Amino acid sequence: MENKKYYELRNYRSIVVRFLGPTNNLGARVQLEEENREGKKIIRRFSYDYECSDIGEQAYKLLVQNGWTVVCKSCLNDRDIILCDNWGTDFKELKDLKEGLKAPLNLIQGKKNMRSLSNKMGCKRRKRSAKRDLKFFKKYLKAKIRIAKKLKRFVVLQAKSLNSFQA
Repeated sequence: MENKKYYELRNYRSIVVRFLGPTNNLGARVQLEEENREGKKIIRRFSYDYECSDIGEQAYKLLVQNGWTVVCKSCLNDRDIILCDNWGTDFKELKDLKEGLKAPLNLIQGKKNMRSLSNKMGCKRRKRSAKRDLKFFKKYLKAKIRIAKKLKRFVVLQAKSLNSFQA
């Protein structure tokens, strides 16, 4: 196979795929990002699909289902790179991707809805968690008291056996 000159090589779009771990408020996510010619990053995040169990495979399925022409892939330590050939009349925007995979809730797009829902439930949730914390603390104290009583009995028995040994 003959090597081509640099200017003869085809130009592809690179989509960088990263895994975003779960936080206290959001579940695990997959992030697809592309940098445009002005240097601005276009980012789309989707909830992680545990059926795929691979961010590259999930991103590939998303792109293909939305009509992208995937050419090849590359893997780095913390991210995957997918190269696509969508230029000219076939140009597709990353921001127009729609999630076609089974996912319970797209937490990124529904963030406002989730926030309003949590505000509505906020007081009840706080009271419930405070009650739960109080129950846990009571159990913790009871366990500590039991241990202290056992330890006291153990020390008393040790002292009695020591006294009987010395006498």
